[in-house]
Amino acid sequence: MKSEVHISKDLEKAIIMCLKETEFKLPSRTIVEYAKKYVKDTDGNIERKIQRMAKKGLLSHDIDAHKKYIYYLNPENDFTLEGLPLKLLKDTRKDATSAKVTHFSALKDAIRTWRDNLSEPNPGFPSAEDIRNSAVIAACEGHTLFQDLDNHLPGLSIDACKRWDDYKKGLMELDGLKQNLLSELGAKILDCFEGMNLRFVNGEEHHYLADYECTLTPHSLYDIVLALELSDESYNNHERFHSWLQNNAPLIEEGDHLLLGDVVRYLRAPKKDRASLEAGIPRFLSFVESLPDSEFSIKAANIIAKANMLKHEREQILQELDHALQYANFPGECKYLK
Repeated sequence: MKSEVHISKDLEKAIIMCLKETEFKLPSRTIVEYAKKYVKDTDGNIERKIQRMAKKGLLSHDIDAHKKYIYYLNPENDFTLEGLPLKLLKDTRKDATSAKVTHFSALKDAIRTWRDNLSEPNPGFPSAEDIRNSAVIAACEGHTLFQDLDNHLPGLSIDACKRWDDYKKGLMELDGLKQNLLSELGAKILDCFEGMNLRFVNGEEHHYLADYECTLTPHSLYDIVLALELSDESYNNHERFHSWLQNNAPLIEEGDHLLLGDVVRYLRAPKKDRASLEAGIPRFLSFVESLPDSEFSIKAANIIAKANMLKHEREQILQELDHALQYANFPGECKYLK
């Protein structure tokens, strides 16, 4: 049940009025500008009043992407403004209405959210779901007013929204190229060890392998193929890796099981699969050796080219967003200003 709170002081009433008129969380600078239309006071005094009201639990606050407080009414309170209604200190017909001031500030917050989450495209395969391009898109579009930007930015000759639609398609295409390469590498590994239903696991997380678990993952080969296209030095690293596998991955018996590798264990299988394992090892070594001149290197080059193209497009979007933040207000009509 909400607590009834009666507000009688003019400055507190102005602050409550400002936050009642919007569904958005506001930075203190927006609240200060609103309050000064009704109460004669300094910016510093109004700022301190906002902070005291937050400490008393009248207001709540979060922290935005720039680590600044943004305020809103404590939802546990039901506010009643007592006394005479506040009057404007001056004629504001030529000024932006309080609704517009609030809306323009919120639009800038939406732009900052977009800009701050627009990470650089990466040709590498992400290790976690939360850093895939679909997650980047969701974070960029996370602000409530993101879709409303298309009603305002074109009026400033800023094409960021149109660029963004094309850019998103490019990001998803990049994810598709990366996923295809990863899947094809995984299928090739399984082909090498035909007849064995291998499961790929992270060697750093699995110190003890179960039957058919394999740490020679498509992710590790993806990194190798990508590196070969990015740096000549990677050819030496690839040769060292291939040589290491040839000389340091013996087939070892351990009880009823076979292990590929001694210092580093790459695969475990029951003894009954000895023939499949012995046939698969040379096929896998030959596959690793052929990576620099394989079809996979062409696919990796396409991924890198796509990522580089998107990096350029990202810079253009960021420049336009920074340009948009220089404006005090935004043209255009939307449902919030009707």
